Amino acid sequence: MMNLLAILILIVGGLNWASIGFLQYDFIAGFFGTQASIFSRLIYICIGIATLYFIFMTFKYKGNIKIYDRKKSHKNDGYIYNQPPNTTTTHANINHNTVPPNYSNTPTTNNHKDILS
Repeated sequence: MMNLLAILILIVGGLNWASIGFLQYDFIAGFFGTQASIFSRLIYICIGIATLYFIFMTFKYKGNIKIYDRKKSHKNDGYIYNQPPNTTTTHANINHNTVPPNYSNTPTTNNHKDILS
């Protein structure tokens, strides 16, 4: 969630700088009165903090940053998607300690993380 907020702040800052470059107009200063306004300065500070945050995260995760990560529910943990058509699976008959059967024609691999992702 923090990454999503930071990227939204960076988009606002980037669009503001594009408007300064192309139109010679500062939208943030225009919205809040002047660049010296406390509200304009707070927006500029937030943009700077979001930029520093993304620089830090880029180096920390070597460029592999997730902007938004959906949480998987307990019921849809990957096993239901591997069932053949015309079968029904309830939560009661899913064994979470075993790997689901392979219903496709592809050979079975030992790396079952691909099934869950």
